[in-house]
Formats: sequence, C-alpha cells, structure tokens
Amino acid sequence: MLTTDRGQEISIIDKGIQINSPESTQVINFADIDTLTINEDNVLQISASGVVMQYQLVNTDNNQEFINQFGIAKLNATNKAREERARAEEEKNKGNGNININIDNSSKGPQQQVAPTFRERRE
Repeated sequence: MLTTDRGQEISIIDKGIQINSPESTQVINFADIDTLTINEDNVLQISASGVVMQYQLVNTDNNQEFINQFGIAKLNATNKAREERARAEEEKNKGNGNININIDNSSKGPQQQVAPTFRERRE
C-alpha cells in the first residue's frame, strides 16, 4: 500500500488499483490501466483510458514492492480474463452435442419426368 500527501491510500486489489480517500473510494480496473510508474520525485503516475492521474507519495519504502505487486496482479488478471473469454467461446462453439442435418429433397431446377419404355418381344 502507498500513501499520498493528501491522505489517500493506494492498494492493489483483485480487480485493479483501489484509491481510498477520506471522502470516497475509487477503483481503476487493470484492463483500463495503460501504464503505472513512480518517478524520481516520488510521484505515482497512472495512465488509464487516455487520462493521466498523478499522486504525490509520502513514503518511499514500498514503491518497488508496489510496482512488482502491480505487475504480477495485472498479468494474473489479464491471463484470467483471457482464459474466461476462451472458455466462453468454447462453450459457445460447443453447442448442445446434437447434430443437426437438413436434407432438401426438392429440386430447384426444372423438373423432368422420364417414363419407362417397354419393348414387347414378338415372335
């Protein structure tokens, strides 16, 4: 967990990054986060869906650990989402196990009847 100069606590949860402040709680989903860095001025920068958010950190003890946890958690969440999509696609393609066969015995072209021919044999 990281702490900001405004008393916010930033932590990693199973869905993404959670930012707790005295007034509210915000969650940024892993899927929305493009980049997350902590620069040399101890500023956490989160780029998500084209928006860059910056948080001035007051404690630097956990910075590298936080970055490592974020990377692992995002990778795990991405893999889990990929597996769920693959499983859903497999179920969709699986069907109900029955084979459906449609047979169309009607001819679409002109129909022609052929009458059998018989030849009598005369002796």
